[in-house]
Amino acid sequence: MSLMYLKFFEKHSGMVLRKEHISAWQVNWRPKAESAPLIAKSLNIGIDSLVFIDDSSMEIEYMRNAFPEVSCVQLPSDPADILTMLQNLAFFDKLEISEEDRKRADMMRAEQDREAFGSQVSHDQFLKALSLRLELFKAQAEDLGRITQLINKTNQFNLTTRRQTLDELRALSYSESHLIYGLRVTDKFGEYGLTGAVIIEISADKRAWIIDTLLLSCRILGRGVETSLLAALANDARAGGAVELISSYLPTKKNGLAARFLPDHGFSRVDDKRWCLSISQAPQIPSHVERIVKSSSGDLHAA
Repeated sequence: MSLMYLKFFEKHSGMVLRKEHISAWQVNWRPKAESAPLIAKSLNIGIDSLVFIDDSSMEIEYMRNAFPEVSCVQLPSDPADILTMLQNLAFFDKLEISEEDRKRADMMRAEQDREAFGSQVSHDQFLKALSLRLELFKAQAEDLGRITQLINKTNQFNLTTRRQTLDELRALSYSESHLIYGLRVTDKFGEYGLTGAVIIEISADKRAWIIDTLLLSCRILGRGVETSLLAALANDARAGGAVELISSYLPTKKNGLAARFLPDHGFSRVDDKRWCLSISQAPQIPSHVERIVKSSSGDLHAA
């Protein structure tokens, strides 16, 4: 961001926002549609997650033509109407604000620090230096709101993209034949937050764990978290007496990123929808990842 723009954040008496509140920016004279993919990349999100707000009909039209998946909003010509219009937008409405939402700006800054570090070293050096710590845990009532968010907005790394309401998740949490897992990941740069979720259906004979839902936020991919999640899940299944994992991959227009997850991790195709993995053949947690487990007392220890 240029020094001229920084002055507004630092010195303007009416400025409530500060530079640290901005997770990503592109300040230049190029058409704004050219900056949209750069913003999405820096935040490690899909471009369809962006909302573009502008007062120029030309810029709005350019954005719509270049990226139809971006939601576009044109500001009214009278500045006095802008606040009312923005307050009436539904894009940012939420029934509740999760702890993840409150920490999002900090987590985005940590991701930028990771990206900067990763550009200076090899991929293997980057992974070893991260000191990744993974906590796969059975979700509690206070986790279900965030997990509902993930289930309903995660499109790219999502095996089935089945959607669930908060009430449906609460009902499943009381089911003896289902388990709901959350995944938290941290590294030396900070927290990634609650960025993964798994819903398991346990077969009547308890010998199979059926993966109804498995999803991960895109911002933790490519660092061994995918393999670590499956390995930790298989360990829990083995402890529960299961001998196999059964899963599905239901392709959509957006979840091609997850297409290779099952075959790349040893699953064999059973039929058009189902894949099966013997737990004895499940992968191990990569050496650069440490699994953290909660004890009955609530303390954390390495597995």
